[in-house]
Amino acid sequence: MHQVYWSHLSHEQWDWIIWLSLLGQSAYTISQFAKISKTSAWFNRQKFMKSSQLAKTQKPFTKLKGRIEIDETFIKEIHKGNFKNPDDPRKKWIEENAKDLNCCIEMAIDENKNIYAQTTNTKRLTKKWVQENLTSKLIEEKSIIVCDMQILYNTVAKQTKCTLKKFKSKENK
Repeated sequence: MHQVYWSHLSHEQWDWIIWLSLLGQSAYTISQFAKISKTSAWFNRQKFMKSSQLAKTQKPFTKLKGRIEIDETFIKEIHKGNFKNPDDPRKKWIEENAKDLNCCIEMAIDENKNIYAQTTNTKRLTKKWVQENLTSKLIEEKSIIVCDMQILYNTVAKQTKCTLKKFKSKENK
């Protein structure tokens, strides 16, 4: 790996960075195992995640097909900082006086365990976002889309020429 060659870290430390990064661990956890500073762990994890070697190991994208389950979920998004500058791009989706916001994540999985996950913004799903992202580039025609009662998925089914099966959230366990 090119990063190891130009690095002051040992191969053992790089092993920790690689394995823990692939497991999704934090820079703090990596720093404890690799016995390096948290800052060094963070920068070296970034270096690893951007490496061309990692890109070659990634599974190529395949369209979702067959039976596809689509749903959205919300996680709490915390914005640190005072955002004094009104032009700060981080302030784009933040309402005034908001402390804790929800970030919407759109997820889809097909019967072959191919997964699609994309953050939308801090608001609910919009028709525009659904039309731009859940398209025939992502979903194979004539698939079966299984979803909750969200009306926007009618648009997805029409765009992708798929069958739509809706259920109430309490019915699907």
